[in-house]
Amino acid sequence: SILMVESMPTKIKAYHLLAGSENGVMSLVLPVMKHVVAQELRLRMVVHSGNDRKIMDTLRPYGLTSANLSFVLGGDFKQSDFMNWLHNWKKAEEPDNADLSCSFMMTGK
Repeated sequence: SILMVESMPTKIKAYHLLAGSENGVMSLVLPVMKHVVAQELRLRMVVHSGNDRKIMDTLRPYGLTSANLSFVLGGDFKQSDFMNWLHNWKKAEEPDNADLSCSFMMTGK
């Protein structure tokens, strides 16, 4: 896990782990798991548990809204939206689309 942190070219401020129901197994496992990983990673881990509404409320202070959260996890973001974005991004990165690339990266469209 520390290799992942050291090899990424960006600084990760936090990892948000969604445990689901407060009575579920994951709500017990994830906090314990935090103590098994390296301290640098542990200090960046935030565990959210509860129903979909409670999890969304605890994510909001971090700037994460339903638009950023997968449909599977109770959010509004669908994989097809990401796949469309990825396709457009790849197209914008092609050498003959230099002008498109610049505007796409600023607007995301």
